[in-house]
Amino acid sequence: MKETEFIEEIVTDIHRRLGVPLSNTLPLLIGMDHYIKFISSWLKDGSDHATDILTVVGMGGIGKTSLAKYVFKLHSGKFHKSSFIEGINTRCNEQFNGLLDLQKQLYKDISKNDWLQVNDVSVYTSKIENVLGHKMVFIVLDDIDSLDQLDALLGKKGLHPGSKIIITTKDASLTERCSLFNPKVKTKHSKVLLKGLCETESLELLCIHAFKSQKPKEGYKEVSESL
Repeated sequence: MKETEFIEEIVTDIHRRLGVPLSNTLPLLIGMDHYIKFISSWLKDGSDHATDILTVVGMGGIGKTSLAKYVFKLHSGKFHKSSFIEGINTRCNEQFNGLLDLQKQLYKDISKNDWLQVNDVSVYTSKIENVLGHKMVFIVLDDIDSLDQLDALLGKKGLHPGSKIIITTKDASLTERCSLFNPKVKTKHSKVLLKGLCETESLELLCIHAFKSQKPKEGYKEVSESL
């Protein structure tokens, strides 16, 4: 292991033990307070189920990834192991062996084992399943677009009690069709449907990016409200 990775692991472990997020400055998310509170409550809810999954559904660009990142930074230190896998569908489509690379990243995050040299998706799925069955983990799978992606990253044997999985996707029905939702595995599933911002929230978001403030600058109010 490289020295930088070793130091990063120590820092992450210290923050986990202290129960505080790695960053004290979380991004400002306009119109997301309700969703943040709901997901935070869901994450704190200890479950007797072998599998506890939350699917965040919404159209592209509506803020699924930003919301998932926020709650991950806020709560990841409270679990034995955690992993945020971003842009899954894009990486699978644009990279050679993209799915295998994603499996390697996930396996390394939750097992802290980076010496495994395997170039077979099914073998990695089996390795991931073994870890998921024995450790309380918090995993975010961002931008899932197919059952193959879900099955390769989660398997079908279930998770250790207390583990939490967040999946962001455009397809509301995708999660419950994956192999993990088989009759032998107890599965508790919740959904969050992200909706667009209201007019006031949209204006506030525009002003933050355009003027670095929550209100339009003098002389720009009329044109800002007309956009």
